[in-house]
Amino acid sequence: MRAHQCGSSLAASSLSSNLQTIRTPPLVVLQGSSLLFTDKECMAQHADDCFQPDDDFYRLVTNGLDQSLKQFFESIEGILMATPDEIHTENEAFNYVWEVGMGHIVGGLIKLTDVYSSYVVVSQRPTWP
Repeated sequence: MRAHQCGSSLAASSLSSNLQTIRTPPLVVLQGSSLLFTDKECMAQHADDCFQPDDDFYRLVTNGLDQSLKQFFESIEGILMATPDEIHTENEAFNYVWEVGMGHIVGGLIKLTDVYSSYVVVSQRPTWP
């Protein structure tokens, strides 16, 4: 029993010291949260995929990636719950998934991945004495 307790405290001590060395710089948090929650910019990779203020989905894509993703998942659920005759090119859920998902959401996820990937690359660089 004593060996188990000793091993546990050693593992806990090691975990604690490892957790203290993991730090997320505020910049990566700010950039990521901005993309997710406040960014009103077009996130599509190609400018011609950006929505204009008079487009049907414009208000749904100008409140951050988080809101766009929530609507995307709701639209997917709506499509899955629809009867076969309700799924057609005039279906709003279908159009949202096709139009917003292929441009805005894919572009936003790529931007978010780039933010965090750049952090991982920088944080993994060796520090030389």
